[in-house]
Amino acid sequence: MQDDGNLVLYKPTGEPVWASDTDGSGADQLKIQADGNAVLYQTPAGTPKWATGTGGRPAGPSFAGASQLPAGGTLLSGSYLRSPDGRFALVLQDDGNLLLMGPAFHPIWASSTSGHPSGRLIMQEDGNLVLYDPGGAYWSSRTAGTDASRLEIQDDANAVLYGPSGALWATNTVDRT
Repeated sequence: MQDDGNLVLYKPTGEPVWASDTDGSGADQLKIQADGNAVLYQTPAGTPKWATGTGGRPAGPSFAGASQLPAGGTLLSGSYLRSPDGRFALVLQDDGNLLLMGPAFHPIWASSTSGHPSGRLIMQEDGNLVLYDPGGAYWSSRTAGTDASRLEIQDDANAVLYGPSGALWATNTVDRT
């Protein structure tokens, strides 16, 4: 972080490789935020001067660290489940779209259901995984009547519904990153 407000990455030889091009901006602090965005701020006012635009990790209520949604469990809009190793997240966006995200918040799978604000994902007791908005159900795994008892986000980039009989539904995204 240079005194002129420019963030610059240099080679060991001293040659610049990349710069934020914020010289003269007054930026004097780089923060890596909880949402995954890196932002240059001018302190003490806290004025943002530049950002990577890589935010996307939902804030608010979440199953932070949980990799499973058990039968009867609900995932609220803006919440997520994470794989045990933390590399993958199943995110219920505020617009009602359910996304399986990989490293650096790269989308791997989507329910393609945006346009349903105030959504919630419910692992129903009947074995069906269902997205609801205030108007009712708008997507499901079509596994009602099975013995599915949990949704699991795995370290292999797959989201799977399991029951005593085994896997009953999956995003089929194994090793897709």
